Amino acid sequence: MVSVFTVIGVCAALALGAQNGNPPADIRRYAQVVAPTKKCPPLSYLLSPPFDRPPRQAKVLQFLRSKALRDGGYSALDEATRREALLDKLWQESPASSEVVYHALRMRLRLALALAKVAVARRMASPKTKSYCIQAMESGIDCMRDAARELEALEKQVQPGPNEVSSAQLWEFHRKLLGIWDTAKKRDDTSVIRAIDLEALAGEILRPTKAGS
Repeated sequence: MVSVFTVIGVCAALALGAQNGNPPADIRRYAQVVAPTKKCPPLSYLLSPPFDRPPRQAKVLQFLRSKALRDGGYSALDEATRREALLDKLWQESPASSEVVYHALRMRLRLALALAKVAVARRMASPKTKSYCIQAMESGIDCMRDAARELEALEKQVQPGPNEVSSAQLWEFHRKLLGIWDTAKKRDDTSVIRAIDLEALAGEILRPTKAGS
């Protein structure tokens, strides 16, 4: 359960993130979506302020270097799913508010789901659970696609900085995961999925971009 003090602290951080023109009241409505919990503390790396921009590349790498996915990705999967449902509920209640923040947070949660589902696929990569592995991998790839699309929507209003994740980088991540999934299906061999090193893959893709590129 999220404590009152945690929500108050997050609201303060959200208000500080309102300097790009978003009304503080609109941003504060999503406080519970980004508040840290004991179930998956590393998720806070992806849900760190400012909340109206793409996450920093370093935060994604911190998430992958943490213990978030060491249980096979199940805790991160459950927590990100719960928070996304809350985000969508709040958005449906007031769809005209904080469009930038909504896309930014949904993109981060979709990215978390993508990484968690690939971790689940790795855990399931054995002959007895091969079909579950392929399904989890496919779902993770779809989530990465969704994250890229959400970021494209955000980029219409906010240009990512050189140290922030871009939609082009997420599409590259999507392409590489799709290639691995396709290879596994063609070879009828999930060992290529089990061998995925998400941290190394993210380190290769999520690099600072040149200004104006």
